[in-house]
Amino acid sequence: MGSPIDPAGEEVAHYQKYRKKYAAYDRDCFFGWPDLKPATREFLGDNVGALFNEDEPVPFCAAFRITEDLVMTANHCDIGSDKITLRLFGHPLAPMRLGERIQMSGGASDLGDFAVFRVPDPMVKSRWSLQTFSREVHTRQAILIVASSNITPEALLADDPDDVSEWLGNVRFSRTPSNQIWLASEVAPPVPEGIPRSDCLFHRAPTFAGMSGAPIVAITVPDNAPTKPIFHVIGIHLRSGYLPNGDHSKACGNHFPFNVGIKVPAVVLDEVSKATAAEAVGKAP
Repeated sequence: MGSPIDPAGEEVAHYQKYRKKYAAYDRDCFFGWPDLKPATREFLGDNVGALFNEDEPVPFCAAFRITEDLVMTANHCDIGSDKITLRLFGHPLAPMRLGERIQMSGGASDLGDFAVFRVPDPMVKSRWSLQTFSREVHTRQAILIVASSNITPEALLADDPDDVSEWLGNVRFSRTPSNQIWLASEVAPPVPEGIPRSDCLFHRAPTFAGMSGAPIVAITVPDNAPTKPIFHVIGIHLRSGYLPNGDHSKACGNHFPFNVGIKVPAVVLDEVSKATAAEAVGKAP
């Protein structure tokens, strides 16, 4: 695809100028939501989706539920609107409004580039539990990132879609062998000193604009072949590894051609643990 794109530059003009190349990239490197195996769609469908602002038909970021009523995305996806909704992959036409933001973090640094919102009316029951999440990450761990692309062939057209029901057709994922995790100790130049570098995750899974905030899902295939794969959410995808010259605000550094994510923050897992404990008390006889 040539040189990396400056995220502060003229993205739309760039995408339209190289429309044919991006369409070929989409065709050759990505698959759509219907191409996922049933077990994977079942795992993702009730907890992962895309964020929309008001009634706009094209989502702008990815997000996922960490509990029944808490949603996590990237901090840079918080556009300050009070009309943001989450549409889940398994329920693409059922918007859930995001309510108050839970004060945990926020800022330019990668390690603070996450946000958690409360959903006043979850509508859909969550399939995930505390055991779904893990901060135990191994090098070359196989991963999957599924999210809506903002520059698929449909989104590259001069006119944006005007029907929100079309958005699920822009969901993309890749099955390339490079869908693995590299740890901070394995990339160069070194990750800057003075931060918990082990929380930085690097991968080469193909991604498109709009995939920020997607969960990084670790895949473990049991030795017993007929057994379904085991999924754990180990992190959140944030950005490409390319940074403009002089931009030192991103704690995990400039590591193109790697993409950058972080482990699920410990404070987030604390919230999941609290919600789990509260639910158990509520169910006690």
